[in-house]
Amino acid sequence: MISKKFEKLNQVKEDLKDYYDHKWNLFFRDFSACGLGAVIVATPLYAFYESVLPKLMRSLPDFMQVLTEMSSDESKVLRWSLLPVIGGVAYFVDKGRIFSRNYFKKKSFGNHDGMYNSVLGPLTNSVPYGIKFGGDLSKVIPTTLGTLPLAYFVGIIEGFFTDTMKDLLGFENTNRLPKVVQNFSQKTKLGLAGLMVASSLALTHGIYEFSDSFESKRDETKKEVKLNNLEKFSLEKPPFESKLDSLIPFITQCDGVIVDTPKFIRKK
Repeated sequence: MISKKFEKLNQVKEDLKDYYDHKWNLFFRDFSACGLGAVIVATPLYAFYESVLPKLMRSLPDFMQVLTEMSSDESKVLRWSLLPVIGGVAYFVDKGRIFSRNYFKKKSFGNHDGMYNSVLGPLTNSVPYGIKFGGDLSKVIPTTLGTLPLAYFVGIIEGFFTDTMKDLLGFENTNRLPKVVQNFSQKTKLGLAGLMVASSLALTHGIYEFSDSFESKRDETKKEVKLNNLEKFSLEKPPFESKLDSLIPFITQCDGVIVDTPKFIRKK
């Protein structure tokens, strides 16, 4: 009797262990899906917003150039430092998004996700930009408000990619993938998730390369303009040619003695 009771107790322990192991496994997949879904979307888009878009706006009138330009290196440091923050906060953002979706129809999830991120995006972006610009409101406010239209599109894509990652990582079937992809094996789905991450990294790298090339072209253009202006100046105003015949007489005073130069000096 005692041995049977111990067997039942051990079985209960094993069942509880399996249950919590399964729960932690699901939590890890959910947490990873939320983090990856947010990072692979936000990183390249905000890299473009910070390092490329201000450069493209230089051709616009001065009053429209409100964004503070960052070099590619500055944007890289900011994006890399925000990766763990975005990955961690994304889990809680997703839970709020799922709760809010209950009040919308499934067909309007995209529009909902865009509006949802339009509210949260500027609030969360104000913190890193505030740190980056040292609390300078003249830079923080325009840069943060400039993310409003971007946040809407980021929200749409991020919501879809997060649901996609949940399906690919085996957390749950979100029914947002094509049936062909849903029928893939788990290994194939994991490979597809890895391909999405690699594509995001490649896209981000390409954006920073474009930013650097854009900057180098601007420097070359500035040099050409300076050289052209110098050449134009040299053609319009030739170098000084000394004409000794037209020298203005001058007087040098030294120790009370006045020395008068000849009024005319002829060339030999």
